[in-house]
Parts: sequence; structure tokens; C-alpha cells
Amino acid sequence: MQNTSPSPAPGSMGKQGVALEISSDKAAFYRCSFLGYQDTLYNRYGHHYFKDFRIKGNIDFIFGDGQS
Repeated sequence: MQNTSPSPAPGSMGKQGVALEISSDKAAFYRCSFLGYQDTLYNRYGHHYFKDFRIKGNIDFIFGDGQS
């Protein structure tokens, strides 16, 4: 999965685009990738499992209160 929205201007607030938000319990991801510029993966809440997985971003690319 890739977020192709343009990168925000330096100093912008609230302009980032999340590639994926996970808001569930016991989600699993296997052999995939999440690509984005800023805030790529929003791990909101729950327990999540990632195997053979790639997450790529530049600024705060993994964030949230979930356990992974």
C-alpha cells in the first residue's frame, strides 16, 4: 500500500496523509509493504502482528497507541 499524496510544505500542520490506520484488535499483515512520506502507519489501538513486512516513511512514520 502506498500513499501517493504530495509531501506537505515545511512547517505545515495537519496536512499529512496516513497510508493505513489500524483500529482493531488482532490484525495480522504478512509479506506486504506500507509506503508514505509522513505518518505512514497509524497504529491507533489493539494488538497487531507484522511478518516479512516493510514500512517506509520520513517523519513519524509509525505512531499510535497499538501494540505490534
